[in-house]
Amino acid sequence: MMTEENTFEWPIRIYYEDTDVGGIVYHANYLKFFERARTELFRSAGVSLSDQFAEKISFVVRHMDIDFLKGAQLDDELVVRTWPNSVRKASIEFCQVLVNNNGQTLCKALVQVACVHPDTLKPIKIPENIMSEIF
Repeated sequence: MMTEENTFEWPIRIYYEDTDVGGIVYHANYLKFFERARTELFRSAGVSLSDQFAEKISFVVRHMDIDFLKGAQLDDELVVRTWPNSVRKASIEFCQVLVNNNGQTLCKALVQVACVHPDTLKPIKIPENIMSEIF
């Protein structure tokens, strides 16, 4: 299983569109950065979320705890680090941190993602092929 020591890293750069009038990243954009990093984690493991959706398997955010520690700014080059904290039959809790080039954590989140049937939104078991590829 992936751990904090063996984490998925996804680089980002802060663009003008990510910031507010003060040049600081608007708080909702951190959610986008974290979402994209989780998607890229799946992609890097060979799991296509669009293929999963076609097979009636979807992942939705069920719960999120987020701490905004220090504002990211225009032109910052950052890294989102992502690893699963815990796995259950139909959900995964991810730890995610956004760090700068100095290793300083700017934002961190615990994100619980549920595996659901996209038509009913009822929880379903995470398929074994995903478990073996990701974990």
